Amino acid sequence: MLACPKCGSRLLRARTPHGFVHACARCGGRMVATAVLRKEGSAREFLNDAWLGARDEGARRGPACPRCRRPMAQVDAPGRTGAPVTVDVCSLCGSIWFDPGEYAEVPRQAIEPSAAGEPELSPEARRAAAVATVRSMQRRQEEELGAEAPVSSWQYLPAILGFPVEIRAPELGSRPWMTWAVALAAVAVVAATFTGNLDAAVTGWGFIPRDWTRHRGLTIVSSFFLHAGLLHVLGNVYFLVVFGDNVEDDLGAARFALLLLSAHFVGLVAHGVFDPHSTLPLVGASAGVSGVVVYYAMAFPRAKLGLFFWIFFYPKWISVTVQPPYAASCSPDPQGHSVLQRGREPSPCSGRWEWRIPRRCGPTGAATPVGAVRWGRIA
Repeated sequence: MLACPKCGSRLLRARTPHGFVHACARCGGRMVATAVLRKEGSAREFLNDAWLGARDEGARRGPACPRCRRPMAQVDAPGRTGAPVTVDVCSLCGSIWFDPGEYAEVPRQAIEPSAAGEPELSPEARRAAAVATVRSMQRRQEEELGAEAPVSSWQYLPAILGFPVEIRAPELGSRPWMTWAVALAAVAVVAATFTGNLDAAVTGWGFIPRDWTRHRGLTIVSSFFLHAGLLHVLGNVYFLVVFGDNVEDDLGAARFALLLLSAHFVGLVAHGVFDPHSTLPLVGASAGVSGVVVYYAMAFPRAKLGLFFWIFFYPKWISVTVQPPYAASCSPDPQGHSVLQRGREPSPCSGRWEWRIPRRCGPTGAATPVGAVRWGRIA
């Protein structure tokens, strides 16, 4: 999104017969590229003075360019009446910013016959030119980031915080209703405990290895939805939503729910084996989500993730191809609770076990071959 350098409002992109311009609806200013001004018939003297003035290192500096974010040069160029017009010119991209009334003062000249007689491009040629422009912008963005860039703007926020984002994800065949329902339920339960007594909810409905049958075994399920804090639930829900939609699309809603429950149960068993006499409550969906993440790595080995890796105070964008060891290591870690970490480690086995079950039948009725993906490499 381009913002007005004067008032900060969003610039509106408008198409003209000679190209695109960006205008501010609040203050009335506009940004026009030098190439567009040339096609409109702006005087060469005006354009030359504006460009040479922008290249002058001693020129006065004004607001930042909406496109390049670099300070623009304030240049006095000859206007329509001969009086100088002060405009802001970007020496990097060649855009010129006109305050209200300045654009009308640009001197015009007759369009050259060669330019006026050029035939209009066909729709196919215009489409090809647009595709080439988009690809050029993508290459420039990838060069700036050093790797494949995030697909959506919102992905920059979790990537900066160290959360992996999908930059080459499998397409979904249906809406992941089960994933959204589980995530919403977890958030709703946490919201309810925050408004009440969190400690009492965790103590009363968390899983305790010493008492498996407490509340007739319902703590096995309730411990999945309870969380120890806001960061705890947000981390688990983020991983569940990002990776769970593709896993649900591949397995189906019922088997996806079975995967979540089995991975969570394996985590509880592991916690109970390590400390069978513990009375410390275990809460959180980390074990179940870990199984989902590992299944994602097994089922979609060519999917690509990216995140910002911080080197001191400098973020470096990196992208990796999903593989099972990485999936196990990037599972959400809830605020350093040792009991949750201990219960989470065996859960990737559930994801791999679920992967081994024949998932669907091919056109001949035979089960789809499994085992083509191994830990640590893609066969």
